[in-house]
Amino acid sequence: MKTDIAIWNIVADRLDAAAQAHRAGAERMSTTVPTKTGGDVAIATAEAAVKRSIADTLEGLANDIRHVLQEEASQ
Repeated sequence: MKTDIAIWNIVADRLDAAAQAHRAGAERMSTTVPTKTGGDVAIATAEAAVKRSIADTLEGLANDIRHVLQEEASQ
């Protein structure tokens, strides 16, 4: 059982790492431009939006895995 938990923790860590890589890639595909009102707005490509969506999904999966592991450990 401890081996299974360790393996799932590794999976969650790798999902987080993949999410960070997707976020970094998305950052490189976006830029900030000034607005007429003096603020800034971020402009991103469609690919950047997809990368952010993938990152959100990967992070969600990692969090779900960790949540299940915590529930299993508390039983």
